[in-house]
Amino acid sequence: GMIESLNRYGLFIYPLEGEQNWFRFHNLFGEFLSHERQARIPQQEKDLHRNAAIAWLQQKAPHQAIHHAQKSNDKDLVVEILNEFGWKMFNQGELSTLESSINKLDDDLLFSHPKL
Repeated sequence: GMIESLNRYGLFIYPLEGEQNWFRFHNLFGEFLSHERQARIPQQEKDLHRNAAIAWLQQKAPHQAIHHAQKSNDKDLVVEILNEFGWKMFNQGELSTLESSINKLDDDLLFSHPKL
């Protein structure tokens, strides 16, 4: 298919290490796409990040999900991710991600979720 051809010729994408069906855009192409998105549909950026966070959650990838949830400014979604995956992330040594994620939450939100 198209992805295999792009990968074979080193065009626009490269495979993620240790993954067979996951690819990443080359940095310059990714920057180009990001610039185009901001120029053409800036009002959709938060929704796109929220949708990406939900997609990463479905893949059980909390680190990526938190990144996109924060970009979407959806603090309730960040709390949901931390409640569901916080201990797993802690046990996997993702302490800096946990700390920075918790520090970005309002005190009221933290107090209303004592598990955090």
